[in-house]
Amino acid sequence: MENQLDEQKKMFSKDLAQNQEIWGTKVHLVETRWKQVEEQRDDLAQGQLSWEAKEEQMEEEKKLLEDLCLHMKNKSRGFFSRRRDTEDRDVTLQKMKSKMAEKEMRKKSKREEAEGRNSASKETEKMEAGDSAPAGQQ
Repeated sequence: MENQLDEQKKMFSKDLAQNQEIWGTKVHLVETRWKQVEEQRDDLAQGQLSWEAKEEQMEEEKKLLEDLCLHMKNKSRGFFSRRRDTEDRDVTLQKMKSKMAEKEMRKKSKREEAEGRNSASKETEKMEAGDSAPAGQQ
């Protein structure tokens, strides 16, 4: 009876030691993963701060360029031209942007038109070459 009791105690202590080892390993893995996630979070936070700083810098540069464009436009008007001081900065910028977009669209349509003419002339050349072939070959 005491032998059985000793054997059971040994088995239980052995099982307990194995369970403790397994749980210790699991805890260690979870802690390692936790550290990795924290490092990744810190890296992402650092990256976000970096992107926010870049965005702020680009906004400042954009405003500076817009101001420069407005200054150059006002300067190019000449001394005797009337100035529209009542116009809002944003309205003037929007007009300048739409004017630039119109110019781009005109250039694009001219380019497409020229390409269309080139392809049409090539097609007519092919048709004319086909018309000059002997009647038996058509």
